[in-house]
Amino acid sequence: MSDNFQVRIDGLDVIIDRMALLSTAVQRRIARRAVRAGANQIARQARLNAKALDDPDTPEAIYKNITVRTASRLGRKAGGVADRIGVMGGGGKPTKGLVNSALRGGDTWYWWHVELGTSRRTATPFMRPAVAQSANAAFNATADTMQRLINDEVAKL
Repeated sequence: MSDNFQVRIDGLDVIIDRMALLSTAVQRRIARRAVRAGANQIARQARLNAKALDDPDTPEAIYKNITVRTASRLGRKAGGVADRIGVMGGGGKPTKGLVNSALRGGDTWYWWHVELGTSRRTATPFMRPAVAQSANAAFNATADTMQRLINDEVAKL
């Protein structure tokens, strides 16, 4: 199950005109950095939500494995830039080797049981509410970063 969160901004003619002055490579770099700033806000909230659910008696910590990664294929498909927020270690079966034991939070293969629930365990979502809780902060971080970077690049011209 995947919940996509997309933001479309209309009516920003001034920013679009300034972006047109820049090369395509610079535009993409600015967009990547701005989207990453917004994704980091959501990941920060997801870590706080997961930390509240953490059992201190176990060596695993889901919140330590929450990460932000560039979703280049999804970005190309959408015609822009995309980042993915997830839990390192995936959602597979527990490993018996050193594959996931090197992760900062340990082998947290079970994270999706916590997020989505099972037939025996009710769901306690921490990732999906993070989007709702930090949507405004993510939007503001993206917009502020984009505006700052565009102004910096235009000043170099």
